[in-house]
Amino acid sequence: MTVLACGGAPDLSRLAPGDASRIVAATHEAALAVERSRRPYRMLLGSERAWDASAYRGAGDLAAAFVKALREEHSDPIWEPGGLSLWESMIPELCLYFLQKAVQTAEALAELSGEELWLDDPDHPVARCLLSGAAGRDIRIRPLGARWSVDSWRAGCRDLKRRTRSSAHLAVDLWRRRRTPEPGAAADLAFLCYWPRQWESLGPVLDAAAASGLRACVLLGHNGPAPALDAGIPVFRLGRVRGRDSFSSGVDFLRAWRPVAESRRLDDLLRWKGFSLLPLLRAPLREMVRYRLPLLERQLAAGAELLRGLRPGVLVTSDASHAPVRATCAAASRLGIPSLNVQWGLVGEITAETRFMVQDAVAAPGHLQAATIRALGVGPARIHVTGAPRYDGWKPDPQTRARVRRALDARPEEFVVTFFTEPPSLDSASSMDGMLTRAEARSTVEAVVRAAEGLEGVRLVVKPHPEEQGDEAYRRCSERLRTAMRAAARLSSHDVLQASDAAVLWSSATGVEAMLLGVPLVIFNLTGRWTLVPYADSGAALSARSADELRGLLARLAQDPGAAAAQSARQNARLEDWAFGSGRGAARRVLEVIVGLAPRLQDRLRPPIPAREEGVR
Repeated sequence: MTVLACGGAPDLSRLAPGDASRIVAATHEAALAVERSRRPYRMLLGSERAWDASAYRGAGDLAAAFVKALREEHSDPIWEPGGLSLWESMIPELCLYFLQKAVQTAEALAELSGEELWLDDPDHPVARCLLSGAAGRDIRIRPLGARWSVDSWRAGCRDLKRRTRSSAHLAVDLWRRRRTPEPGAAADLAFLCYWPRQWESLGPVLDAAAASGLRACVLLGHNGPAPALDAGIPVFRLGRVRGRDSFSSGVDFLRAWRPVAESRRLDDLLRWKGFSLLPLLRAPLREMVRYRLPLLERQLAAGAELLRGLRPGVLVTSDASHAPVRATCAAASRLGIPSLNVQWGLVGEITAETRFMVQDAVAAPGHLQAATIRALGVGPARIHVTGAPRYDGWKPDPQTRARVRRALDARPEEFVVTFFTEPPSLDSASSMDGMLTRAEARSTVEAVVRAAEGLEGVRLVVKPHPEEQGDEAYRRCSERLRTAMRAAARLSSHDVLQASDAAVLWSSATGVEAMLLGVPLVIFNLTGRWTLVPYADSGAALSARSADELRGLLARLAQDPGAAAAQSARQNARLEDWAFGSGRGAARRVLEVIVGLAPRLQDRLRPPIPAREEGVR
């Protein structure tokens, strides 16, 4: 006998205190309720399988097929607000957060075949998914029931709170839009930013443009903190620009959902191990079509309206692999406004660290990977290698070095080695997309700790990746190392590198940052597979494939200042080949490309940029 608890108040009174029945919690609310009853249980989706790569790949195929079938079979405007094709930008979210979890849930339910299950809430989405395939999997269902308790009352309050927040969304949005400035005078340049991290590439270009006398404005597609700008530079939140409201009601969604739920084609498509995934998708799709898609529609409409009113000479964007960015660039092209995509990526055999793709009426921007560029029709003639504006002005700073070393509790005479971790693969057993497995990530950290232990005058600091979950990989680290790790987690990579005398990593763009600051770089690869970044293969960085080899390299760098200086010189030479440099004016070179796209801006620049004889490629 197995109890499948789905709701927040399962009635476990039928189970005797010593009953050996298994209790499986399908939700976190059910798990909390079972914990209060002091009974053993397990989660339906444990952490060891919550991010399985095979389910992720299967969910990716399902997401694309589901969106295609939905658009072909159902014409209700709620699925396509404004007649715009917005589902392209929703497919990654639909796959990673919704369908992948639904596939994993069906996989876990299939393991319960041949058992007698007691359900507390037959109307719960997980229970409905189970009931859709119970007959074919020989699963016998018995009602367990739920009881009224403080837990159920709290669950109801939480649900009411979520509904109230959703209902207040429109009112809050209207209030915010009244605080958004109206479009003013025409702008020379418009900067479009849909993700906060994109500003690392766009910000230096805007600063260079403002210093050159160009009028600029910023279009933000996110609700994160606005970048720190001069008072004269207007910032427009695309989701808050005044315009018509298109949020649909819950009644509209129920009307549109009914034919979807009854569709035989979608039901057959979304079958996994005999279970229907449609019940698990109702709630996320409800939020998606009620809020996310209308918000995207309004953002794109607001972006087009602002471009029509501001009439900038060039639209400067970043991350053209993001569908709303490409849609806004297309709207700019229809208005005769060229777009320049500032793309930042890893150093590769084909691409330099940073390239800039020009988009106009005949070519669309795309991701910097060569295959994607070809697929989007962007040829080499439209790619400009300028260096990375985000690294303009990077140089060693003694004051920052002293401040960070104090925060890390490192003595002035110590040789600080910083290891930058990488998050493990979504798959717990095998590497996916060139990432480390959990076992490889853990063994890499342990090998670095062993290599640095006992070296005279060497201090190891571990800088966790922002996506690292928990500290499982650091259980064998000393308390002093744990303390330094927690301090480093609160610091940026730039600050930690300023305090470092050597940097160790497996695969990261942080390697370029280390080389720019003159920090000797060591690529540490225990996997036996090829190294993703070409720092070591090109001779720019040192390479180690065992703990003993890493220990020897660190000892040589710490004990021989000449070896460290020679390594920094080799790295600087390689940066020259990659069109990099600290304070070399990459942002100014981007302005040269911009002026080539909009010659009318030439007369406004201070000082003017000499025209190129060959023109803009």
